[in-house]
Amino acid sequence: AKNIPEFPGPEFEERLVEKVVSEPGAQTHIVWAFPTVDRSHPDQYPLHVLDAILSGMGGRLFVELRDQKSLAYSVTSFDSYPGTTGFFALYIGCAPDKETAAITEFERVLEEIRTHGVTDEELFRAQTYLQGSMDIALQGSASRTREYATGQLLYGRWDQHRQTLAAIGNVKNDDIRRVAQTYLVPDRSIRVVLRASSE
Repeated sequence: AKNIPEFPGPEFEERLVEKVVSEPGAQTHIVWAFPTVDRSHPDQYPLHVLDAILSGMGGRLFVELRDQKSLAYSVTSFDSYPGTTGFFALYIGCAPDKETAAITEFERVLEEIRTHGVTDEELFRAQTYLQGSMDIALQGSASRTREYATGQLLYGRWDQHRQTLAAIGNVKNDDIRRVAQTYLVPDRSIRVVLRASSE
C-alpha cells in the first residue's frame, strides 16, 4: 500500500484481515483496528485529536451513526500509543440486521476524512476538550506527581505534558487528513465481528 510508513513491532499483512465469531446474544459487536505509531512518534497527536473528533456523545460517529441513522446501541473510537506499534480503532454495537450498514458507514466516515479532513468546528472542539481534560487532571497534587513521573519515565522529561498540550494545539486539518490517509487504510487493518447468534 502507498504512503504506509515502516512500523515497529509485529508485521502486518497488506490486506484487510477479518475474523467473524458467532456467540449467543442480541447484539453484534464490531471492532475495526488500524496499526499506527508508538508513543515517541509525533503523529500520535493528530491521531489523538481525530479520536476526540470521532468519539463521545458529541463525536461524529455518535451523531451520524446513532442519532441520525439509528444504526448503533453504542459507537465510538479509541486509540493507544504504547512503546511498540499503537492502534486506532472503531467500535460499534448494533442489531444483527444492521451489521452490513454499520461497516458501510464506518467506511464512508473514514473515506470522507481521508478525502476532506474534518471541519474547523470539530477540530476546535476536540483540541479544547483534550487540553481542558488534561488541565483538570493536573489540578490535584497526586495527579500532577503521577503525570510528572510518567513523563520522566516514558519520555525522559517531567514536563512532557506541556509538549503534549502544545502539540495538540498545533494540529491542523491537513494533519488530520494526512494521518487518516497514512494509517486508517482498510488494506492494512484487522476487523473483528462478534456476530449475535440465537443458538
